[in-house]
Amino acid sequence: MKIVLSLFLLLGLIGCSSDQGSASKDSHTGPRKPQQDQTDNDQDTSGNPKRCVTNKVVEILLDKKTVISQSSKDSYQYVVWDHESLTKKNEIDRSKSYYRLSPTGEYVLRKITDNKFQLENLGKNSHYRESLNFSGNMQSIDFSLKSDFIIATTRSRKSIDQISVFDIFKKQKVFETTLDNIKYSQMIDDQHLYVASGSRSSNYLEIFDLTKENSKRIRLRYGELRWLGISRNMAFAKIDSRYYAYELNNEELLYTINIRAVYDFDYESDLAIISKEDFNQIHIFDIQTGYIKATHTRPENVYISTCRFTSDSSVLACRSKNNVDKIVLWNTETDVTKEVCF
Repeated sequence: MKIVLSLFLLLGLIGCSSDQGSASKDSHTGPRKPQQDQTDNDQDTSGNPKRCVTNKVVEILLDKKTVISQSSKDSYQYVVWDHESLTKKNEIDRSKSYYRLSPTGEYVLRKITDNKFQLENLGKNSHYRESLNFSGNMQSIDFSLKSDFIIATTRSRKSIDQISVFDIFKKQKVFETTLDNIKYSQMIDDQHLYVASGSRSSNYLEIFDLTKENSKRIRLRYGELRWLGISRNMAFAKIDSRYYAYELNNEELLYTINIRAVYDFDYESDLAIISKEDFNQIHIFDIQTGYIKATHTRPENVYISTCRFTSDSSVLACRSKNNVDKIVLWNTETDVTKEVCF
């Protein structure tokens, strides 16, 4: 009996020792890798895998929270949803001359003819419809970043362009002027219109104050103007293969830098998501100082070129490589990713 009891105790001690060794291995942490967090959006209230109402993400908009996805019921139907609250904002019937959605997902621009467009509100004020007619050849038409203006550029003769600003709330044209060879235009507030124009030998950035009806001109580097990002204090231009940073108040060139691509540009914080040598890494770049604030390695389930800033500066929203119906919310501080859909 004593022999049996001693054997039993010995086996128990061996079992305890084995359990502790196992726990010790699991608690060991090596280099941190992006982890997928399977939480609130992966299951319904019954604990079953959640099915997405949409079947393909089309675009992550620039307001830091809105996503356009294709409906799983009708390929001509777009669903506009909020990735923070996981609620639907609007639906769009693409079969009806759909042209563009505003950055906040509130308005849709429909193309009737080359020079005629119809502006509609998709939300509570769903009866809002306004016809927009233009003369000349349409070069570009888009919303301001806060979705309160329409900016249109037309060309009536060689290299002479006319730019018009339509106030969505006032339902009227509030500004119009002509410039040579307009390449870029944008409004980041309700007061200033930024217009880049010129040729390879001379590029200019015009800043029009719509309230005071005056303007100032900043001369940019000569060359082919390929892209321009605007914030309250800075202009960040890609000219030929390099990027040039201009301080708007002092109208001076601060620095130049060679980078591969700009994936997102936040006009409020003067931050950009960029890539340099390695496409598997992104950098959070401070436009004002010219310094990289942080560098992150791409999680395996992320299309890195689609990453956008969100209202939380440490979280990026990107399209998923694994599931076309979902976006990835990537916490760059913890390297945890979570896939969500509507």
